[in-house]
Amino acid sequence: MDEYDQSVERIDPLTGTGNLLSFLETFTSRLASSEATDFSLLLVDLNNFRLFNAERGHDVGDAILHWVSIVMRDIKAPIYRIGGDEIVAVLAESDHKEREFIATELFARMNRESAQFSWSNPASVMLIHFQNEKLDIGAL
Repeated sequence: MDEYDQSVERIDPLTGTGNLLSFLETFTSRLASSEATDFSLLLVDLNNFRLFNAERGHDVGDAILHWVSIVMRDIKAPIYRIGGDEIVAVLAESDHKEREFIATELFARMNRESAQFSWSNPASVMLIHFQNEKLDIGAL
């Protein structure tokens, strides 16, 4: 398999972001690195998305996932769709306060702009800090 094919396997076709495989490779390499591993994961989980899809249809649900990926790209960080309705960004270029500000602003923007889909309380936003931690990832 050539290099182009391998990169396609790591892209989510709906959102154009990295997929779970791409995220896992990035995450494990950051944790295994001998360099500083100060970074944060900014996780967006869409609330009641299965119900939303059942009520409004998958076409509207796909439009929302695409919209969320666009909103998250605006934070200028690597973005990955890691599940059906979960998208994560890896924040490494700023300090904790700035990352918390980014998460707060993202949450506010999503709540404000979700009105276009007639959807209140669209997402949960979580920020998980990793500060120079050396973690071992093992297989069972």
